[in-house]
Amino acid sequence: MNAMPHIANDNGPARAGHENHVLSHGDSIGHRMLARDRAIAYEARSPAPAANHSAHIHRNYKRRYGFYTGGSNNGGSSGGTGLFDLPTGFFLIFGLWLAALAGAFVYLQHASEPEPRILSFVGFGWASLLLAYISKCQGRDFFRDLGFSTALVSFGAAIFVVTTSYNIPLNPSFLLVGTAFVTVLLANLLKERYFLTVSALAGLAWTGLSLSEMHISQLYWTFPALWAMQMFLCTEFRAKLPLALSTLFGVVWCLTQLFILTADAKISVLMAICTVFTLGVGYSRVGKSMQDNQVISGLFQTHLGWMAAAVSALLLQDYWLMDTPHMPWSALPILPLNAYPFMIQWGVFIALSLLMIGAYGLLRFRGQRQSLIGILSLVGFSAFLPASIAFHPQFIDIAAHYGVSPAPSVGLLIGGAITALALGMMLNGLRRQSPALLFLSLLILSAEAILVMDSLYQAPNNIAIFGFGVAVIALTAGLYAQHAPSSLHKWVQNNA
Repeated sequence: MNAMPHIANDNGPARAGHENHVLSHGDSIGHRMLARDRAIAYEARSPAPAANHSAHIHRNYKRRYGFYTGGSNNGGSSGGTGLFDLPTGFFLIFGLWLAALAGAFVYLQHASEPEPRILSFVGFGWASLLLAYISKCQGRDFFRDLGFSTALVSFGAAIFVVTTSYNIPLNPSFLLVGTAFVTVLLANLLKERYFLTVSALAGLAWTGLSLSEMHISQLYWTFPALWAMQMFLCTEFRAKLPLALSTLFGVVWCLTQLFILTADAKISVLMAICTVFTLGVGYSRVGKSMQDNQVISGLFQTHLGWMAAAVSALLLQDYWLMDTPHMPWSALPILPLNAYPFMIQWGVFIALSLLMIGAYGLLRFRGQRQSLIGILSLVGFSAFLPASIAFHPQFIDIAAHYGVSPAPSVGLLIGGAITALALGMMLNGLRRQSPALLFLSLLILSAEAILVMDSLYQAPNNIAIFGFGVAVIALTAGLYAQHAPSSLHKWVQNNA
């Protein structure tokens, strides 16, 4: 709670006893009443030009405590408080809410016609909104959330009664997506974090519905706009719980759609892994931009993107390391890219992801936070892995023509790149004293050691290929360090 402004008390022991009595209750309403009484007493002692000063006090207390201290806004004499400022007003509204709830329950049980039930639900919804408003004015967070929750439930129940009574078909996906959009717009309009939580939960329910039906919703095209609005408002309000739920919604939605497409043989498993890889790299760039602008959760979003990219790269490396396919790869048919119906869509999506990586890199380059060499190397490495899958048959044919097997050479090159990047992450974690970076780098290095140990032990010549991959990335990192940002932006690197 904000510190109470100190206003001199000249009313003697009686006044002090009154304050002690009010504060003895220990609730926020008592503090608010005391603040109001002190402000009124201060206004009464103010000299004649206090008209504008009184208006300033009204505005200040309205901003800080949610009510006016009495009187008119133009500096008139102090008057009584409004209904929404008094505990009595809250109990009246709460009684109205209980009566509306009882009426809705009675009509739901006994009304034979749909109209009374619809009207009772709508009335209960408005009573819930009134309860939420007065609770917000008086700082009663539990009842505010209760009012908003019951308002959403009541209006949803009214829609359900309308659709079932008049045989109006209602798509559940449309209802969930509509709820997510309406609540995110309400969050922006009312500046309430609660609606962001509801919007994220509605999005998760929509994703679960698609997964249960194993069918991509026809409203899939609304996801980018919905998720972007959720994430923007969460960072704008600095709302941690809604931000975590919205991030979870985005991750689960993407993985669910890829799983459904793979199960329907629209794309291959390797194509899905490449999609996650490019999305992870691109999302890490978004997180870095958030860090540059000191946006909440920027570091977490960066780590999330890097982990998605690292896991995907390790899976692709495991595929390319095989001389003889093992499970689960042995059960997957290796078909040409044009054998999958979503070949063009997949290629366009990969290209857009690479453009996003380059675009965010250029934005950071304009701010002297990243070099052109760093941008080109990152885009090139991000394009290499999807290209190795997109042109997989061509890779094999070219290697066979020259009498060379692409497995495990491609896998060792990927492993060398992953190792060098993980070592760079470890050094960066040591420099910044970041336990998270150290933990992630050790985790990646451990997984890498498990994957390449057999290949390096059984064929020592593979060490040269693996070392070549490490050296290339290390030299690239050295060039990147040589063209590091200017000292004007060192604070970004130290605080990112």
